[in-house]
Order: sequence, then structure tokens, then C-alpha cells
Amino acid sequence: MLCAVQASRIFSFTDCMSAQRFPEILLVEDNPGDVRLAMEAFKDAKSTSRLTWARSTEEAWLVLKNSGPFASSPKPDLILLDLKLPRRNGEEFLRELRADPKLQNLPVVILSTSICEADARKASSLGARAFLTKPVDLDAYIRLAAGINQFATALSQGTDPSPSQDTVIRSNESSDPSTTLVFRKSP
Repeated sequence: MLCAVQASRIFSFTDCMSAQRFPEILLVEDNPGDVRLAMEAFKDAKSTSRLTWARSTEEAWLVLKNSGPFASSPKPDLILLDLKLPRRNGEEFLRELRADPKLQNLPVVILSTSICEADARKASSLGARAFLTKPVDLDAYIRLAAGINQFATALSQGTDPSPSQDTVIRSNESSDPSTTLVFRKSP
């Protein structure tokens, strides 16, 4: 039985009855349209990940600290973080996360509309594991979701696929660069 039910904004696309540990991804995104596209992409990619949606960095902190409406939220294996968020932006959130001794090693992947090289360099300097531009079409997003799911799966199994070197994941066998994801080594 597949489940994609919203319960405190937690979405699962896997067998709800399974006892297997699935990757937990915290999606920090303020745009509901981008969230719907991400959910559709992860579902169509046959993702085993479970997504928890935080609409702001303030909500993301509630998830990470298991408080408020997110008191029972699972600890994420990976954070997908938009940069352009209201009030406190993604860059500020990433800086605060890296300063928290309990959360500083939590892998973060930036998922942004930005194509600015300076944004990517800044995110990398703050310890983001990857800087990915949001695809505009569903097929490209599905390939992206498949690669992110592979990375999150390895993290959830206690295996950091890139602790000392960059990891390249190809979502399929084509030479299309949009199917290749590079995750940077651990900071």
C-alpha cells in the first residue's frame, strides 16, 4: 500500500506497512507549487524517501528540535533547502545550522531557482553538500529526485557516500548533464 497522505506535512511514497527504515528528507520551501512539483517528482521517481515540508526556516528549526506541531517529526537524514525564503533566508539558516554542535554535520543540499555562481560558492563555503537548480519540467525533476533519493538512502543507512571525496550519481545511462549530480565531500 503506497501512501502519500499529508499528516503534519509529512509525505511518504513507500509501503506504509514496511518496517524498513526509509530516508527522511526535510524540504524547506515556501512555495506550495514547488512543493507539489517536488512531491510529484519523488513519487514518479519511485522514491523511498519520506519528505517533511517546512514552509520557512522557523518551521525547519521546529522540525529539527522536535517541537510545536513537529514534535513527532523524524530526524532528517538530509535537508533540501531553498535559498530565497521569507524572513530568514536559506543562507542564514545554513550558517546557524553549522554553528549548532548537535546539527552541524547534517547534510544539506541547496535546491534553488538561482543559477548564480556566487550563490553556489557561498553555499559550498557554508558546508552545503550540493547546489542544485530547480528543474522547470517534471521529467528533469524526476531524474533529480532519483539522484537525491540515492544519496539520502545511503545517508539513512549510515553510509556517507562522499565523506572524503566528491560523489557523482547518474540517474540514468544517458550523457545528458541534467542526469548527473555531484555531492561534495563532507565539510
